[in-house]
Amino acid sequence: MKHKAKLYVAALIALATLGGCDGPSAPTNLSYSERVLTWSEVRSATAYRVLINDENAHDVSEEEFTLPVEYHGELTFKVASLFGEVISEYSAPLVVDAYLTLSYPENIHQDGNILRWNAVNQANGYVVKVGLVENDAEENEFEIVSSSPVQVAVLANGSDDGYVIASPFSSPIWFKVALAIPTNISYSDGILSWTAVEHAASYQITIDDGDALSSSINQINVGFDNVGNINFKVKAISDDERYFDSAFGEANIQIAPLTLSAPTNVRIIEGVLLFDAVDHATSYAIFHETVWLSEVTETQYQIPNVVLSASGTYLQVQALSDIHSDSLLSQKVYLGAIELHNEADLRSMGESGYFVLASDIVLTSAWTSKDFQGVLDGNNHTISGLSITGSHSSNLGFFKSLDEATINNLTIEGAIDVTSTSEGAAIGGLAGVVRSSSVYNVSLNLNLSVESTNGIANVGGLAGIFESGQIEEGYFAGALQTEHAISGGLVGKVASTSSNSSLIINSGTEGELIVLGGEQSYAGGLIGLLGNNNAAVSGSRSSMNVSGTCYVGGLIAYMAFGSVSNCYSRGDLSASSAILVHAGGFVGRVEGYNNAIAYSIAMMSIMIPQTGGDIFVGSFSGVTPGGTYATIYDNCHYDSTRSDFDRIGNSGVGRGDGITGLSSSELLTINNYDSEIWSFAMSYPILLWEL
Repeated sequence: MKHKAKLYVAALIALATLGGCDGPSAPTNLSYSERVLTWSEVRSATAYRVLINDENAHDVSEEEFTLPVEYHGELTFKVASLFGEVISEYSAPLVVDAYLTLSYPENIHQDGNILRWNAVNQANGYVVKVGLVENDAEENEFEIVSSSPVQVAVLANGSDDGYVIASPFSSPIWFKVALAIPTNISYSDGILSWTAVEHAASYQITIDDGDALSSSINQINVGFDNVGNINFKVKAISDDERYFDSAFGEANIQIAPLTLSAPTNVRIIEGVLLFDAVDHATSYAIFHETVWLSEVTETQYQIPNVVLSASGTYLQVQALSDIHSDSLLSQKVYLGAIELHNEADLRSMGESGYFVLASDIVLTSAWTSKDFQGVLDGNNHTISGLSITGSHSSNLGFFKSLDEATINNLTIEGAIDVTSTSEGAAIGGLAGVVRSSSVYNVSLNLNLSVESTNGIANVGGLAGIFESGQIEEGYFAGALQTEHAISGGLVGKVASTSSNSSLIINSGTEGELIVLGGEQSYAGGLIGLLGNNNAAVSGSRSSMNVSGTCYVGGLIAYMAFGSVSNCYSRGDLSASSAILVHAGGFVGRVEGYNNAIAYSIAMMSIMIPQTGGDIFVGSFSGVTPGGTYATIYDNCHYDSTRSDFDRIGNSGVGRGDGITGLSSSELLTINNYDSEIWSFAMSYPILLWEL
């Protein structure tokens, strides 16, 4: 106890020595600037005590004190020196006005449609700038409703008395909005498409909630592996700081199965049946005389010996699918067919039997036509040098007639220049008459010149008269010049005394047709006279320049009976008669209501200046029936850029309902034609088989 008392006395003596007779020294020279209080150093002081407004004390170790943010307004400062546990007198007071400038809010971020930020101490609310508009906010969040991206910034408000000064605005950020949801999701021909979304960088696609697919454009090739009610979802993806990804657009689309194409290029080589692969087929069925033989997954089949020995019979192939509709049977390929290697073999070919070209054959002398009732498979070879000249009193062509015959995969080149002396004779590049026969993938590259000196003949680039059967993928290219003949680029006359059907499918012509003669000398770019109630022409076109006398049509000159769908005509059209003209860009004359033309286009340049009481010229049809019966035309168009005639020539009495004129560019925007038949991606509408 005596030891402690001695230490206390020593401390007092030291303090007395340091402070003089009046005790420890208080700080002097108090100064305040920019929220910092300073004073002069007091020798031997271990710390200092700052007293604010005589009630809040803060101890510091240095000769300065940074004012905490909670202090602002008129303040009184006093400072005392500390010597361990001993405190000096307080300094003389310093009275100041203390101002606080707030810091701008931090961590500004978007949470849905709410803008949030960190609270600022001493803030008296906030100002949120949305674009150029300033809005007050009491709390550190603010709801923003905007349909487009907008820049936002926030400041912390000061006090009403002016001692707390508002912060500057924060750096702006984009308040994002979601991209628009993709709409109009549709499926066609293996392509899924939708309306493009502005500002989208790409799209994410799911099919029946499967793995995500990606596309940089507003469509994606999803193929043909989805059949039935399929759920498609599409969302727009952003790489722009102003936008969020969109929500998913969704569509349930019923996708019908495809009907597979029949296998083509069917052939037999050294006992093996070969054919070309069919898109989307998973296997193939082999038939012998319509009886199922086998199913294979490859495009070849080793023919059993027992079948190979059945000469004169035929094989066919059918494409099969697990999800799509099976194809029709292919064209027939015959077993034990006689191979034709040269001109001698070809000339010795009988009028019936089964024949196949083994190579291209060049004819070196005039050809003698014959009737044919068998099968000729051209095997994709060409017979060239065909020459028929002189005066004749019978039907003419490479064949005189085809009767229950089959001609496949053949090209014929040459010229026919004849005078016909028999009334009603039929003359064609392939055959004079085609009756109950099948013609498939046959091309005629010929020049035909025919003059009839005995009545009206029938002349066509492929057939003079087509009575019944089917012509599929029949093509004519060349020049036809006739006099006194019903003339067509492909067929002169389609007519039958029986109820058998006559079908022309996916066929076409190109070149020039010039017809001279009287009123019955019809001129049609594809057909001269269509006169069979059971005749149907589909997916076909004429690219002929057609010049006739009276009845002239870009596709058909005279249509008495029949139906036409998905066809077009293109070229130049003219007529020479000064007193009687029935001319149309598609059909010259439609005789009655037992006719139908649908989804077809005339694109002819019509050069017929004649006028008169019996001159009828139309951009689509020259003469068509009137009255109140059912309409003939459905979704038909003509090119008003190429022809300025009215849609029908007899508009005063005829009915042109279903025919619309469109400019050349407008024709390319047609969107209700079958995309599996038509293409509108070229300079004018064409059929897909032309690509």
